[in-house]
Amino acid sequence: MNWNDSKKVFGVAMLLTVLLCEAQLPALGQVYQWEDERGTVHLTDNPQTIPEKYRERAKEIILPKEKEGSAPPGGPEESAPFIPSEKVDNQGHNREWWQGLMKEWREKKVKAEEKLADANGRLGRLQMVYPSLAQQREETAVREEIRQRQEELREAERMLDEQLPEEARKAEAPPGWLRE
Repeated sequence: MNWNDSKKVFGVAMLLTVLLCEAQLPALGQVYQWEDERGTVHLTDNPQTIPEKYRERAKEIILPKEKEGSAPPGGPEESAPFIPSEKVDNQGHNREWWQGLMKEWREKKVKAEEKLADANGRLGRLQMVYPSLAQQREETAVREEIRQRQEELREAERMLDEQLPEEARKAEAPPGWLRE
């Protein structure tokens, strides 16, 4: 067994220890879990100890609360499962992350539509005048700008209609996250 395998086994062992000792954990308060780039699962009760690059993917684990003298749901042999405080996809992204991405691309689409409309208006005005050499050059430049704006618009539409939904599907994000 190499060093990386040993670290993974240790991480899994730590997670199992936490799961097996959940009756003692409520005294700890909040517990946070994250996975590093090697797949090692980490747990902490202090979010400040989570490395900055993993904080967005960290999940807060809500421990089940037990009333004194009562058994867990289903009897003493069945414990309540851990419940993450916020649902995330398999890449660690939550609903707000996906909605922010969709909003960014919707804004790009609106800007591309506005710039395309402006360029089409300028082209229409140029075509109404007797063409001079300078106007022909400007018309050529405006036509190129229109081509670029159309490409920006197509890219935004492709991202919104195809790429982001496919990425969300692969990440197992609920489809509603993209529609809200």
